[in-house]
Amino acid sequence: MTELNKSKGLVYKFGILLKDKVSVRYGFLASVLYLILYMWSIGSIRGGQAGVWQVDTAPNMMDMIFRSSAPFLWEASVRWVTPLFTLVFAPMNLLLGLVLTDLVFLNLAATINLYRQPKSCRLDAGTKGIWAIVPSFLSGFACCVPTFLIPLASVSASLTVYVIWLRQFLIPLSILLLMWGAWYAMKRVQNV
Repeated sequence: MTELNKSKGLVYKFGILLKDKVSVRYGFLASVLYLILYMWSIGSIRGGQAGVWQVDTAPNMMDMIFRSSAPFLWEASVRWVTPLFTLVFAPMNLLLGLVLTDLVFLNLAATINLYRQPKSCRLDAGTKGIWAIVPSFLSGFACCVPTFLIPLASVSASLTVYVIWLRQFLIPLSILLLMWGAWYAMKRVQNV
């Protein structure tokens, strides 16, 4: 790599990454799956109702956009019901999901690029970004923990409250770790 290319930094590396079709394809597919799982875990995507097509809006839709129901969880302003799924739309939830999804894409695409370039990194260089996904998954599933812990009854009660309380720290932590992982991996991206 010439000295001129090194000086272009992360923008240049991002351009190289976008030219790697395999990394972009798998990174995109994984990030779309992540967005769907994240939106499902916070209750924005649910099962549909047979034979029903309906769109409902909140009467005070503009006031609902920034109304928080929990840390990093906002009130829905539109509900779209179809036979296959129900989408409960909260713009701020979608915005946060898209930020996390973009960071997941950068991490996975850069990691795949690094994996395909064994000379560009040591074994651990590309895998650090993947571990940053764990806190964001935990934060998304925090609201659904009671459903999974019902059989554990009283033992799970204290853990459930703790995980829901912990969610307020997991979202910022996941964003920071995903940003750090993307930066770390993007520094090592090379042409395939």
